[in-house]
Parts: sequence; structure tokens; C-alpha cells
Amino acid sequence: MTDSIFTDFAPPKAPESLYILIQDLWRHSMHQKEHVYRSGAFRALENTCQSIYHGLEGSRLQKPLSKTMPLNVLNRGLRNFFRWNGAPWFGDQTPGVAETAASLHHAFLRPSVHRTYLAPLDRLSLEDYSDGSTQESVSVSFGPNEIVRLGRKEIVRRVPVDALARFGPRYKFPTGELDGFRWLVVNRTEPAGSVERRTWLNLLSTVHHKIGTVELFRSTFPPPVEDALFVMLQILVKDPQDTPWKPFRIPWTFSFTDDFFSDPVVPPDPSLLTRQIVGDEFDQIEVPDQSEIFEFSSRQHDALQQRWNHLETVLERAATNEPNIHPLTRHFFVKALSEHGVDEIISNLSCLEATLQLKRDRSRNALKQRHARLVANEEAALWLNAAYDLRDGYIHSLADPKCRLKSTDLAQTRWIVAMAVRNYLDLATKHPELNRTRLLRQLEC
Repeated sequence: MTDSIFTDFAPPKAPESLYILIQDLWRHSMHQKEHVYRSGAFRALENTCQSIYHGLEGSRLQKPLSKTMPLNVLNRGLRNFFRWNGAPWFGDQTPGVAETAASLHHAFLRPSVHRTYLAPLDRLSLEDYSDGSTQESVSVSFGPNEIVRLGRKEIVRRVPVDALARFGPRYKFPTGELDGFRWLVVNRTEPAGSVERRTWLNLLSTVHHKIGTVELFRSTFPPPVEDALFVMLQILVKDPQDTPWKPFRIPWTFSFTDDFFSDPVVPPDPSLLTRQIVGDEFDQIEVPDQSEIFEFSSRQHDALQQRWNHLETVLERAATNEPNIHPLTRHFFVKALSEHGVDEIISNLSCLEATLQLKRDRSRNALKQRHARLVANEEAALWLNAAYDLRDGYIHSLADPKCRLKSTDLAQTRWIVAMAVRNYLDLATKHPELNRTRLLRQLEC
């Protein structure tokens, strides 16, 4: 039986030749497990796949193979396939011949694959107080995203841990060490591409003009994760005086696809997540730290889904010639999550400038005026000035190097930026006919 994470399709009927060759390979492997990939049965399967799928309409093997390594791409793809799928030579539960042949046929012809991103939300706790008692919000969905706490069994259900183990000890997923943590789970569909697209061999087809260059504004997180975080960070906001607080920490992200030709990704390091010791001196255990508590009832859930809907609306407009939001609004807003101290303030203020500043502005006065109208909070203007003083002192080397930031400085900056982004998104959604320049001019009236 294949891993449950990969069984969301109805396998098409495979060519009879594939069935016969896999049946022969299954029999052959019983006697020479260590020589399977060098066997005549495996070479026959390679040659047959080359014959069937090379040049076939819709095939992922349609691209001509290199003359210097004519079968390397296909050979690697097939080796990966059997690790993800399972095979007798791995010594564990194995799918049947017919099921394997159908899965291989599907892998060659599928137009798209599903990708899952896992991002741990370190220290985050969501609690619902709406019925008078404290209840944990275990699972929260918005769009194609989910905030969920995963136990060991649920991790095994969602992550192909058995398949990863077939790639060797380096790829063994640390299921036990990740038991009980809260995650952001993001699901996306992406084009399947060629057989080698998700293997190291794809580096050979890297576009030459990209070599020796670096993206100017490279995302801290994968774009689909950045979208989800952009929405979450508008909801998970506390009063600036309720300090110290930061919604959560994401030390890494992990992703995988249901593409059976792909190389695996090395699993994450669980030691980077925060734990706390519970129990008495005679019986102590480590459990996930859930010290950053946010109220999260149905009201917050509805607001989260509304935020997601608003983001989708402005992103549709962003793809036109008249966008109503600057792409760096999202970039810097999420980037601040991974920064510390004054660098967090710099990212937050850069987000504010991407949101509320125009090229024609010659000072910050217009930005501050727009922010005041958008946020409508008397203290916000003071906090904004204080944040700029801290940033200027750092950037221009005017501040005392021994100076220490207060937690309130960081919390106030998070708050004024989150409110501005949230309210600007509302404004942009309310007036989809206006581009960014016209929206900002409305805030000057």
C-alpha cells in the first residue's frame, strides 16, 4: 500500500508492457535486492518508458534527453519513483504490481502536482473563551491554509514518513520530536513540469542570465507561505502595552510534493523549536512551549477568512497594470517576523512606506498624514515618530551603541503597522476601481 498522502487520484490504466516489466522486476528483486538498479529487468523498464513516453503528447518525458547522459534523468526519476511508491527490495509493505504500474503511468502524464508546506508556529497558543471556559482552537482553516496542532499520528498521516525513510537515514522524518507542535499548513497546486524538474538535474537547465545574480527582494518564506502569514499577522495582534509579545517564531519551513519523480528534501531540525519542562522533580518531561497566547474564537476565525478574501481581491488587481497595493507591503510586513530589535522596526517601517508612500513625496509628512487618517488613533502618531527616531539613529549612526530597545517600542511599531496594513487592505477591497495612487490621494483629503 502506498503512503496515504499520495493516494488522492484515480490511477489510469497503464500500458500492458509496464505491468509485465514491473511484475518481472518484483520477482527479480526477491533474489538480488542489492543489484535491482543494475539488473536487466530495471534496464528493460527504463528502455520501455523511454519508448512509450518520450515525445508523447502531454508526457513529462517529452523534452529531449542530453546526448552526454541519455538515461540519467529517467534513471534517477525511476529510482525516486520506487522509493516514494514502495517496492519489495525495501523490505516493507509493498503496493501491488497493477497499482504500481498505474501510479507510474500517472506520474508520467499528470499535468500538475500538489505541494504541502509545513511551517512551525513556535510558542503560539490559540484559545477560545467564548463559552466561559478555556478551550484550545486545535484547527483553524482559511482559504487553502490551516493552523493546526499535530500529534504523532497526525504527522504520519500528513507527511510521507515511510517513503522518506527509504531514501536513507539522512531523510528520516523526526516525527517523535515534533509531536504536539502547532503548524501552518499550506497546500498549493503547481505545474508538474518535466521528469527532472524537482531533482538536482534541473540545475543543468538553469537559465544562464540568472547565474551570478541575486534577487533584490527575495522572500524570507516561500510565496504561498508568505501569503498566509501576511493574513495571519493582521489578526494576531495584541495591545501595545501587553508586552513583551511576538506572535510566533518560524525557524524553518519544510515542503514536499506528491511527485514520485522528485528528490526528497532533508527534514527539519526539531532542536530549533522551543520546549518547556513540565512535571515535578521526580517526573519531568519536555513539551512544546505554548506561552504566546492569543484569543481565537469564531469571531477571530471569521476575521481571518475575511482577511484572506481581501488579499485574494487585491492580488487579482495586482496582476493588472493598475495595482492597488505595492508588492513590498507583503514582503516587508512578513519579513519583520524574522527580524530582531531595530531590524524588526526597519522592516516594519519599510512596509509602511511601501503601503503609504508615493514616489512624488519629498518628506514623511504625507505618509504620516495618510497613516493618521487610516489608523485614527491619537497615540499612533507618537509611536510612529518614536519608531522613525529609533530607525534614523541606527541607520545614520547617531544612536548610542549601548542603547537597549524596550519591548514596548517593538510592540507599538508592530501595532501601528498592522493596523495600517489591515485598514489599507479594507480600503483597497472597498474601492477595487481605484489604483494605489488614487487610494492614497483619498487619504489626503
